[in-house]
Amino acid sequence: MALKQRAKKAFSSKEEFKKFIQTKEQGTYFNEDLLPSPPSHRTWTALHFFAYYLTQTFSPSSYNLGATLVSIGLTWWHGIIAAAIGSSILSAIVILNSRGATRYHVGFPVYVRAAAGVAGSRLFIVVRASVAIIYFATQSYYGGRVTAVALRAIFGSAWERIPNTLPASAGITSANLLAFFVFWIVQFPFMFVHPVVIRHLFVAKSVVTTAGFLGVFGWAVGSNGGSLGNFNFGTPALSGAALVWPMIQAINSVMAALCPILINQPDIASASVNVLGKAYWNVWDLYDAILTAYWGPAARAGVFFASFVSRKDSN
Repeated sequence: MALKQRAKKAFSSKEEFKKFIQTKEQGTYFNEDLLPSPPSHRTWTALHFFAYYLTQTFSPSSYNLGATLVSIGLTWWHGIIAAAIGSSILSAIVILNSRGATRYHVGFPVYVRAAAGVAGSRLFIVVRASVAIIYFATQSYYGGRVTAVALRAIFGSAWERIPNTLPASAGITSANLLAFFVFWIVQFPFMFVHPVVIRHLFVAKSVVTTAGFLGVFGWAVGSNGGSLGNFNFGTPALSGAALVWPMIQAINSVMAALCPILINQPDIASASVNVLGKAYWNVWDLYDAILTAYWGPAARAGVFFASFVSRKDSN
């Protein structure tokens, strides 16, 4: 039944709504969510994974991370180097952590059983859930603050005149708390969307966030007279031995920002279409496959020199 028809039926009566929100009574060792993803759910392509990680790159937490690296005494190019090193390590972990999930199409709870066993996997699931709660709370807070800015842009001075009835110890104003609830209302329905469907949202989001990032960047450069500035942030630049630990801290901060996503990687990798490419254990099968896939003058010449000329003097 289509999602629209299911939603319409769910709100047709009180009994139907109870059936709609009722969860299935299944065991923890074997249930529908632990089974390998059926072929109909294996819909994530390279485009969807690229869009997913691009949206994480242009998130408020990534912006805050860059500003933090500068505040601890790193120059802009130190921050870029730290981000490149941390991202390279993260990329390797993503690939390794996705290998089993893309091959067997199972999520994290099943994937971790290979290392910890059925009973031992519960500890890692609890750790994963704890990390996910912290990550979700942080991202929700960021979302609430950004929503507050968006509401101010809509309502102008009316938003600024909202009286604050909360004490200073609360760490938040009434307006920001209202924006947080608004953000919760907006994001709540998306929690019930299956990853098979929500992949389209990441593609659309990647376009919007990239355009927004480039737009703000262009506005900042234009407001500065078309110049990028001198990158002098008023903090003394570190060098020598004093630079070592801040660089290590910066690399660790880059990696820590995406750790929750790395843990969840098998859950989205299990929905991938297939593993990109095929591994060949001998070189002649590899060259033969290249000819089959890319038959043409360039491929034929390249395979000829690689297979014959490079080996003719071996003996």
